[in-house]
Amino acid sequence: MKILFILYHGMECNSAHHVRALAEQLALVGDRCAVAVPDAFASELADAVSGDTVEALFSKSTAVGEGGLPVVSFSAVQRALGVGPVEERADIVVAWTPRENVRRLAVEVMRRWRIPCVVHLEDNEDAITARYLDVPYARVEAMGWWTLRRIRGLALSHPRRMRTFLQQVDGTSMIISRLTEFATCCKPQRVFWPGYDEKLFATESGGPDLEARRQKLRDYGVADNELGLVYTGNIHYGNAEDMEILYQTVAMLNRGGIPTHLIRTGETHVADFEEKMGEATRHVVSPGLLPREELPHLIRAADILVQPGLPGPFNDYRFPSKLPEYLAAGRPVIMTRTNLGSYLTDGEQALVVPNGKVEEMVEAVQRLVASSHLCEQIGREGRDFARRELRWYKAAKVFRELLTEVLEATGDKV
Repeated sequence: MKILFILYHGMECNSAHHVRALAEQLALVGDRCAVAVPDAFASELADAVSGDTVEALFSKSTAVGEGGLPVVSFSAVQRALGVGPVEERADIVVAWTPRENVRRLAVEVMRRWRIPCVVHLEDNEDAITARYLDVPYARVEAMGWWTLRRIRGLALSHPRRMRTFLQQVDGTSMIISRLTEFATCCKPQRVFWPGYDEKLFATESGGPDLEARRQKLRDYGVADNELGLVYTGNIHYGNAEDMEILYQTVAMLNRGGIPTHLIRTGETHVADFEEKMGEATRHVVSPGLLPREELPHLIRAADILVQPGLPGPFNDYRFPSKLPEYLAAGRPVIMTRTNLGSYLTDGEQALVVPNGKVEEMVEAVQRLVASSHLCEQIGREGRDFARRELRWYKAAKVFRELLTEVLEATGDKV
């Protein structure tokens, strides 16, 4: 089958890594995939895609990046909608989230090509929109047009248009089961967990030895007498409160006699966040965005990997993309009893704290510092869990079953 993914951002975001991983697996069974990204992230494609034929959208000659996945601009798709015979169209379109920029193009593709659409859910979109607009979560559906005009054209979901769109599509895939609350009943739906990048995280290896790990931590400014915590990810309005807790945890550990440094990669998209954290920033190293190939070396070097997250409308409905990689790395992980943490056993695959509060995070770190045996056990069992459950070939199998069911239900055959 020919599958057109529509992505809300460029090919460097976490969602794009998911799309690429699925496309690579689908190609192994003969499917052809292309992904459309907003024009702002596709300037390098201007010469590669003419848009004169629909087939150009799936041509290897337009491939960008690893795996030969064709990446095209929204404008190229819109041009292709008006040319070429019907038999050259995609068989199915996948709207990667119901965000406004994706929804508008997906609706146009569905109408012009008369093909089914599957929407993929990976967040509680209402929670993200509410935080961006700084309104209470409970009020998001009742917001008036004057407030909602601020998200026009952005990669955010319109609460009411999103619900209409979810009624229009032919099926829904989800990253975690709580998102079924948003899916339309009586239409095909599947849940699949994301995997880890098996080219970057080869779980067969035992990882670096102690001296190699310490040297990598030294490279990032962590002294030999300090505990090296690692968190790989941006700070944004959705997770700012969680990151405040992580910074406060580091500060409390240092005040309590456990010298600790946090290495936090990624960008900060919250104004004055560092200033607000005060003394805690003295114990944080922020190298910024790192090449993806460097992340496995840093993650494997960590004394402890941390994923903060208060249970609630934001975290309960997501699946942090870093968690499969943390577990695959074989290092001890601390997380909260939300999203993936709801499926793990505390003290086995990870240390899972109930509420994500500072005191709980500090206590979890202290448990690991006191027992090298516990660190080794959690790292080993976490890696085994990743090998069993967090594989892209498993996700792609479930995803393809959904696409096949949708095509058969709408009268098309694979």
